Amino acid sequence: AQQNRLAEAAATFRLTLRLAPGHAEAAGHFLQTCHDRTAPAEAEAVLATLPAAVAAGGWQQVGLQHAAAGRFADAVRCLRRHVELSPDSAEGFANLAADCGKLKRWEDAVTAGRRAVELNPANAAGWSNLD
Repeated sequence: AQQNRLAEAAATFRLTLRLAPGHAEAAGHFLQTCHDRTAPAEAEAVLATLPAAVAAGGWQQVGLQHAAAGRFADAVRCLRRHVELSPDSAEGFANLAADCGKLKRWEDAVTAGRRAVELNPANAAGWSNLD
């Protein structure tokens, strides 16, 4: 029953975004409904319409969705966008490092891991990508 309600909510927010593209509050709620569904491509389309400050966290969420589904190249693309918009996101750089590692892009993984550790030396995920 809850899944049906999420689908209804997503449809409502989708309509709102058609009528008012870039509406930050509707986009945020829409992205929350996407988090529980497998709709990262649709979420990316919404993120592309938003101001950078609003979209930054969404790019990380969509990147995590891609990674959870094993789509690491897509995850890296979204996480790169996230860290471009949020250059002080230690968590974002740690996630980027992990997914670059999954793709055996070692140099990129180490670079992102180093940045994660620079931003937050207590970030264990950042350190683990430096091995």
